[in-house]
Amino acid sequence: MEAFVPPAVLDRSLSADEDAALRWILWLEDFPGAEELRAQIGHVRATWGRTTEMDLEVNDAAPAAVSDGVLSVAALVVDANEQPEGFIMAWVKGGYLSSIEYSWFTDRMPTEYPSPDRLRLWDPSTG
Repeated sequence: MEAFVPPAVLDRSLSADEDAALRWILWLEDFPGAEELRAQIGHVRATWGRTTEMDLEVNDAAPAAVSDGVLSVAALVVDANEQPEGFIMAWVKGGYLSSIEYSWFTDRMPTEYPSPDRLRLWDPSTG
């Protein structure tokens, strides 16, 4: 059994794979406010959380005209055999990217974000 990793106060830039996952999700499709959210990525910092869930803060970027909540598209995470291992979703609050979450289907909690070559389109509304 994996040891529980409690969330912590953070103040850091996103890792290369965290940044890539967020970019991947935001470039899946165009929607009103997508360009503004994409422009926020270079201004995002992780402020609280752990590998699987992080609160984000955006500084020096314009808000997007989007509804609060989870984005309508997400990234499915697959293993080397194309078997689903989890998914990554992003949330918006007040027009700003507010959090990112990596949920998993396996017995082991991820310890880092997957590389972009392991991401596939996943529509959360279809399960």
